[in-house]
Amino acid sequence: VIESRKDPQTVPDYCEEIIQFLIQSEEINTPNYDKIFEKHKQVNERARGILLEWICHVHNRFKLLPETLFLAINIVDCYTEKNSFELNQYQLIGIGALLIASKYEEYYAPEIRDFIKVSNELYTKNQILKIESLILCSLKFDILFTSANKFLDYFYQLSQHSNSSTFKKDTNDKRIYYLAEFILEITLMDVSVMSY
Repeated sequence: VIESRKDPQTVPDYCEEIIQFLIQSEEINTPNYDKIFEKHKQVNERARGILLEWICHVHNRFKLLPETLFLAINIVDCYTEKNSFELNQYQLIGIGALLIASKYEEYYAPEIRDFIKVSNELYTKNQILKIESLILCSLKFDILFTSANKFLDYFYQLSQHSNSSTFKKDTNDKRIYYLAEFILEITLMDVSVMSY
């Protein structure tokens, strides 16, 4: 029996519908990782890894939410799967994706001038605004994405309301949660794992 029935924020009457919706949205907006680099000669897993390391660095520097990171990487991957571009545009796409994800997830998103500064003024404001527009148009403004991190948060929250003895409310719960979050973030770098 779950104690969450007393907590209105867990919306216990709609748990099954919420999970079904999250699963459906995950299936719809997850790129086909087997075919992600088919349109590209220069953009490959190594280039993706370098870009994602840079995105993670910027994400940490701006102290953004974990969901922003997952959404930004999903936007990069979805755009990569659907469009052809040169390798020298890949970092710009990463900036555009991070800007979009920040606007979607954060209370206070970094400004364009912050992204210009963090990219060592490699790109102009107009270039960033143009790539933001191209990404959104390419994805038809459908950036809803349910990451594994969202499932982790949801199931962790449910476990905190459980009466069962397997979930004791102590520091081990937080350690397990942070370990799981760490594993999820590491798997973002590997395309072969992302399809799962």
